[in-house]
Formats: sequence, C-alpha cells, structure tokens
Amino acid sequence: MGGRDFLLGQLVSIALAFALLGALLYTGRHLEGPDFLQAAAKLVGPFAARVIAAVLLVFVAVALLSTLRMGVGIFTFVYVQTPAIVLILAGLAVVAYALYGGLEVIARVGQLLMPQVMLVLLLGILLAAPNMRGENLFPLLEDGLRPVFASGAVQFAQWGEITSLVVLIPYVHNRHELPKHLARSLGAASLILLTIVGAVVSVLGALAPTTSFKLLEVYRYISIGRLVERVDILLLLMYYFVTFVKACVLFYVLLALFRQLFNLRTYRPFILPAAAIGAVLAVVTPLTIPRLLQHPIFMLPFNLFVPVAVAGTLLAGCLPKGRRSAPRPGTAP
Repeated sequence: MGGRDFLLGQLVSIALAFALLGALLYTGRHLEGPDFLQAAAKLVGPFAARVIAAVLLVFVAVALLSTLRMGVGIFTFVYVQTPAIVLILAGLAVVAYALYGGLEVIARVGQLLMPQVMLVLLLGILLAAPNMRGENLFPLLEDGLRPVFASGAVQFAQWGEITSLVVLIPYVHNRHELPKHLARSLGAASLILLTIVGAVVSVLGALAPTTSFKLLEVYRYISIGRLVERVDILLLLMYYFVTFVKACVLFYVLLALFRQLFNLRTYRPFILPAAAIGAVLAVVTPLTIPRLLQHPIFMLPFNLFVPVAVAGTLLAGCLPKGRRSAPRPGTAP
C-alpha cells in the first residue's frame, strides 16, 4: 500500500471514529447514576455491566502500559544512557501526583498544555515545508478501494481508546454541552492528524506506512541554513506533554473502574501500588521498539473488537427494545 492510500485510509478511520463517538454520546445520554457501573447496570443489567467494566479495566490497563512503554521507547533516543526504570518511575511519579488532585486538575492541566502542543506541531510542519513534495500525494487510489478501507479499519483502532471516556460521562455536570465539546475536540484532532499525515506522506512518500515514528522522522529532515537543526527535540517535548495527559486520563479511568468493581469508597490509597505495578510491568515488556510493536501487550489497545463490542452492547441497552429494567432498590448494582 502506498503513502497516498495511507492518507485516504486515515479519512476512513476518522469517519469510523466519529461513528464510535456518536454511539458513546448517545449512550451517555442514558447513563444515569453516581458512577459508570451503576449507570450501566440500569441499561444492560448488573451482570453485563460488571463484565463490561472488567473488560474496560483490562483494556485501559494495557493501553496505559503500552503508552508508558512507547513513551520510554521514544525518550531513549534522547536519554540514551538513562535506565528505562528511571524514566518510567519519574513519569509515573508526576502522573500519581496529578491523580491525587483529581479529574478536574487533570482536565485543567490538559487545557494548559494543549496550546503548546499545537504551536510545536504547527512550527514543525512549517519548517518541514521545504522538504515536502506534492507528487508524493498522487496518484490516489492506485491500488483500488480495498487497500484504503483495510488501512482505514486498521488505523481506526488507534481511536479505540476514546471508549474509556464513557466511564467519565457520569461525572460530567453539564451533560447537554458534552456532545458539542467532544465533537469539536475530535474534529480538531482529526484536522491535526490529517495535516500531520499529509506532511508525513509528502516528505517520506512510499516509506510513510512502514516508518515507526513518522513525524519524528519528518522533523529530522528540518535543516534551514545550517542554523535551525535538531528541531526534533521540540517534538519529543510535545510528545512528553501528550503522553503525560493521556497517562493521567487512562490511569484515572483505571482506578475509577477498580473502585467501582470492588465497591470501594475512594481510589487514592491504590495510586502508589498501582503505579509500582505499572512500572514493573512496563520494564519487563520488550525494550526495543520493533519487538514492542509486535508484542501482544502493545497490540491489545489497538484491537478493533473491544471498543466496538463495548460501545455496541451499551448502545443496544439504550434502545427501547433492548433496555432492561433498573435494579430493584436495595440490590447491589
């Protein structure tokens, strides 16, 4: 598959991501309860709700683990002589500190860091413009539609982690504003991603689908008058911000599901033990990037089945014929 089909496949994946978000938002309108588990129990029944929560717990845990390990893999390009355990523990210490502040603190930190991320992306793409070749974007559909849809389905898996947002919906106060904000966020993320993919394909050409860290490779091409060099360090800084916010959200969802499944009053006593376990698991995963990309621990978050199954089951519970009665008063959800 050529780079052009890779770009078109990204369009297909974005369309599927909007469909997934629509299903989650429709489900969110029917989630009524103090937390996700109790709200889901009113839709699909207590047993099915616990199964969904357990599946999401494993899915989010592995997504968090792969995020940490992938982040460490990238940062080893800079900190070559620093042991992986030091990078993981340092990152998890900051994440744990944010988790003690709660979900609102994490959200505000994300709002604070995202403008810097956008600035670095825009600056890097502008500086890489001299290396872009328009002919790399054409011709389109050189191998037909099948490779495009196959690429789109595979790339859609990278959006699967937005399924974890359904756990946070019961905590949102102004629920009626949520669809507008999430749709805008996904739309902005889609435009940014398409811009990045377009820049990657125009610079790398046919090598784009086979390159592991595509944008990092594009940034390495930047060299202006032998004055502007090694701009890729800015990309690594941006990646640190994104990884931090993503790890915080995934960690919070993980602890929230753990608290709900075991009917605990708070998740805070488990922050440090969970961080220690995550550090150990992240260290024992493959150390090299090619081995990590082929490892089952990395591939599970990119499995198409889990997001589709979770969203489909909850959506079926929202339908008039599929909705089940709420648990009786006095029974455990």
